[in-house]
Amino acid sequence: MDRLPLTPYPSLSLPAGTEAVFLDLDGTLLDSMGVWTEIDRQFLAKRGLEIPPDYLEAIVPLSFRDTALYTIRRFHLNETPEALMREWHGMALEAYRDWVPLKAEAKGLVDWLSGKGYRLAAATASTPELALPCLTRLGMLDRLEMVISTENVYIGKNEPAFWEVAAEKMGLPPGRCAHFDDAAAGLLAAKAAGLYTVAVFDRFGDRPEKLAAADALTTLDPKDREALR
Repeated sequence: MDRLPLTPYPSLSLPAGTEAVFLDLDGTLLDSMGVWTEIDRQFLAKRGLEIPPDYLEAIVPLSFRDTALYTIRRFHLNETPEALMREWHGMALEAYRDWVPLKAEAKGLVDWLSGKGYRLAAATASTPELALPCLTRLGMLDRLEMVISTENVYIGKNEPAFWEVAAEKMGLPPGRCAHFDDAAAGLLAAKAAGLYTVAVFDRFGDRPEKLAAADALTTLDPKDREALR
């Protein structure tokens, strides 16, 4: 089978015993992946470079600092990670603070999960300086018990250890948690740690064939469903 069948989120069935759900932000709850694609395009264009086909896929699960280190190695840049992070952060700050939107059905998903009694937390590679003002503006921050950032845990989401730490922060074993994400690497790591995984297809993210290792596949935006056809 090339990919999982698409399941509308109200028809999803999480395993018995699931108590907490981790929700990725960029590309899952937030319709923000196009913002980062444009930031990457502008950043590399200033240096006379184009985005290679595999670059965005490689950096999706990485922390902000690991993305900077990867970019320096990949393009042989004579710059520090701190310089890259400052430049990217400045380019993204206004967008997240002022206009990055929720996916069209993100609020519906959160309402549905909350209505079933699941405890909710965000698990993101975005920095708290970007994530928290955005979630506050969108009225989502108070719907979450916590926001767990790779910048604070110092482990990338593509490492099973990240998910073990995230579950520990919720006071639960990984097997009582689920995770929704648009990135195959994060889903694979969460699954390896023992979480139930739901792939959320994003038109800017991984192709559905790469998401097939997840336990289920859904979408949260009509534009994503259209791109999936």
